[in-house]
Amino acid sequence: MSTSDRITGQHLLTTCHHDSTPALFTSPHHTISILCLILGLHWCIPGQTETLSGQCRKQPITATDQATAPSFNLRYQNSSPVQISADAAIVDAQQQQIQASGTVVWQQPDLHLNADQLTYQLAERTGQASQVSYYLPAISAHGSATQARFQDNSRSHYQNISYTTCPPDQVDWQLQAEQLMLDQDAGWGTLHHATLHFMDLPVGYTPWLRFPLDDRRHSGFLPPSLGYSDAHGIQLKTPYYFNLAPNYDFTLKPITMSRRGLLLGSEWRWLTHTTQSEIQADYLPHDRQHPGKTQQRGRFSWRSRSQHNPNLYSSIDLNYVSDPDYLTDFGDTLSAASTTLLPRSAELGYLTDDWALQARIQDYQRLNTSDQPYRILPQITLHKRHTDQLNQPQYHLDAELIRFDQPGNTMIEGTRLDIAPGISWPQQNHAYHFTPKLGIRYTRYQLNQAPHNPDRFSQHISLDGGLSFERPVIYRGKPSLQTLEPRLQYQYIHTEQQDNLPVFDTADRTVSLHHLFREDRFTGADRVGDTNQLAVGLTSRIQDPQTRHDYLTASIGQIFYFQDRQVTLPGQTPATATHSAVVGSLQAEPAQHWQINSTFAWQSGTPDQLTIQTTHQPDTTQSVSIGYRRHTNVTEHTDLAINWPLTEKTQLLGRWQYDLHKQRTHDAVLGVEYRTCCWR
Repeated sequence: MSTSDRITGQHLLTTCHHDSTPALFTSPHHTISILCLILGLHWCIPGQTETLSGQCRKQPITATDQATAPSFNLRYQNSSPVQISADAAIVDAQQQQIQASGTVVWQQPDLHLNADQLTYQLAERTGQASQVSYYLPAISAHGSATQARFQDNSRSHYQNISYTTCPPDQVDWQLQAEQLMLDQDAGWGTLHHATLHFMDLPVGYTPWLRFPLDDRRHSGFLPPSLGYSDAHGIQLKTPYYFNLAPNYDFTLKPITMSRRGLLLGSEWRWLTHTTQSEIQADYLPHDRQHPGKTQQRGRFSWRSRSQHNPNLYSSIDLNYVSDPDYLTDFGDTLSAASTTLLPRSAELGYLTDDWALQARIQDYQRLNTSDQPYRILPQITLHKRHTDQLNQPQYHLDAELIRFDQPGNTMIEGTRLDIAPGISWPQQNHAYHFTPKLGIRYTRYQLNQAPHNPDRFSQHISLDGGLSFERPVIYRGKPSLQTLEPRLQYQYIHTEQQDNLPVFDTADRTVSLHHLFREDRFTGADRVGDTNQLAVGLTSRIQDPQTRHDYLTASIGQIFYFQDRQVTLPGQTPATATHSAVVGSLQAEPAQHWQINSTFAWQSGTPDQLTIQTTHQPDTTQSVSIGYRRHTNVTEHTDLAINWPLTEKTQLLGRWQYDLHKQRTHDAVLGVEYRTCCWR
């Protein structure tokens, strides 16, 4: 062939002669089009169905004819484009075939291939390649194969392959298999006769393995886990995930325990346009470590939340365990293991911008406790929501109708109606705030073990105000802003003695900085505290003047009582102290990456409650914290936690909680983590 007979990319189709303008290569099942060659190709006209005539002859395209290697862009209807480049290629328009050799590169958005040779049938979308290396961008996986076969534009098969997600220069682990099948449309990869190598040593074998190619949900095994504990022995968890539909799924979680037996765990989740629900159920048919007690053990929980329209919602929270020891034996957290009351509730609510109407029923399953909590059958509340409109009157209403029922019929039962209307007039600007408030409260009972139905009436007045002063300061070498925010709240509540009223759900409210300006001394409606008091608080902040980020916040406060508090809970005596404990808090950033947090309650010259924690955290991978907590006659302990890198790939993890009262370690853990980019 002379130089003038050589065909470059820009003249490929001009050598073909047709009876009509060429448009698309077609077949009974597929319509494909060569859109362009990098050096320029006449565009095909969509919608035509003629095929190339037999007058087209096979012509070679080589890199010697142009500065760059030939490249082809293939685009199929309803599929992603394919780009092919090579050192040399032959395009047979009559057979609709490409033969490429040298450094052959095949690129799709979700699959990149390099090969020594490639043969590809354009119409059938089939082909084969030899000495292949591949890359899957979605999961950063790569490998090699001796042979590759393209079944269509989505499915491909490989022989004698390797697979890993490690970088090419550090392949710590690798799967080697006889066969690999990739299906981009389905999002699956399948291995046959695969061996897992770790640090060049074979550590596992499977005759068949399926894995995802992207983040789409698929049915299949989730990563298993193996562990050991004194209570359960060797534990093997092999969860299996069922992708049943786009809006619901199911996970089976069998756990084999050498000392107890087989526990079948499950989780079912579903979504609708109004509801999000989750059901969890566990069943242990025969527990060998529970002799003389219930050997068939299990747990059930159902949590659901529905938003039926913008205003109407409902929720369900049902929980059940087969025996009082179940959460102690199988709870995966300390709070779960220490649970004594397992709640069950259902709620229906209607919310608007101004009003909230809610109805609720609640019951408990008692676990290792003698407490006899009341069932709520039902509770109906009506609340007038705050509109947050300043400098004009605001009206308030809190109303509740609730029925208390006791399963054993050993305690008093009854119905309580509580209504508390009020009016306030908040005044506020950047320098001050002041809110006067008036309110009344009426409570009435209907009891099953009382000769009459007692009631109670109280009146409430409060004056709440504060100022805000600012001045520029220098903090940590930067211009900052310091505030001084004093606050006073006077409260007067007139009520009568309430010893004749039952106590269903009421308890003392602990004095703390958070509760310093609350309106009542009690939680619940069975008691209204008689009050004639003044709460005093002072807060100072150091802020960034632009972002208003607080570098330091310090608060202190105390309540002064002008009369004794005669209203008490059963078994208590009237309170005669003239003032409360001094309470306060501190949050500070004394230096970059350092934080200090502390709260305290100081009574009679000694700290009744004190917590302090110092944390150093340069970034998310580095943190050290030291804490101390004291609550008189309750607890006193220290807490040390560390999460710190030792080297680029190793991390030290530890925590130590020490009980100073009992002079023993309460909890301790120490570990080292080693990680790379593809395993840890």
